[in-house]
This record gives sequence, structure tokens and C-alpha cells, in this order.
Amino acid sequence: MSKSEASDKSRINLTDTPEQIREKVKKSVTDLTSEVTYDPVNRPGVSNLIGMHMALTDSFVEDIVEESYLLAEDTNLYKQRLADIIIAKLSPIRAEILKLNTDKGYLLNVLQSG
Repeated sequence: MSKSEASDKSRINLTDTPEQIREKVKKSVTDLTSEVTYDPVNRPGVSNLIGMHMALTDSFVEDIVEESYLLAEDTNLYKQRLADIIIAKLSPIRAEILKLNTDKGYLLNVLQSG
């Protein structure tokens, strides 16, 4: 996933629905190895997902990998769990954005204030 890519499918937007987030994480590029390991050089896809997980939960890579091992997760199950984490973190932000976008008075005030 990359915020610099033109395609909306290449990133998770703050306004994405839970269904969109699940689909994007599910379709994120990984490799044929089913084990969840962190190796940015040889496994950049799954390592990127672990990086997002670390950023969202303040967890350490070793803890994430160990938890996946203890849960007997393959990359598909890990993607499902990560999607749940992303949704939990972004849902309040999404709700606030949607609320503010419908508040015409607030939007006009922001535009006038600069």
C-alpha cells in the first residue's frame, strides 16, 4: 500500500468504509509464503503490513510475529486481524470527518478563516 500511488486501491483512506478497508487489506500484495514474518528485503509486502500494525498499536515487530505464531495465523488470517485493527483505529476519525462534512456552517467558517 502506498499513499503516493494514483490508484485508490493502493492505500487506505481515512474515509474508507470498514468493507473497503477489509477488501484493500485482503488484496494487499504479499508472497506465497504463508508464515507471518518480518523481512523487509525478501518479504516487503507482509513486512509493510506489520509496519502498519506496529504504527497503529505501538507494538514491537517481535511481539506481532510471535502473536501470529501463537494464533497459528497464515498471512490471510493475519490480514483479517490487521483489518480489524485498522477499522477500530480509523472508525472514530471517519465518523468525525463525515459529521464535519455535513456541517455547512462549520465548513463555511473554516473556509472564511483560512
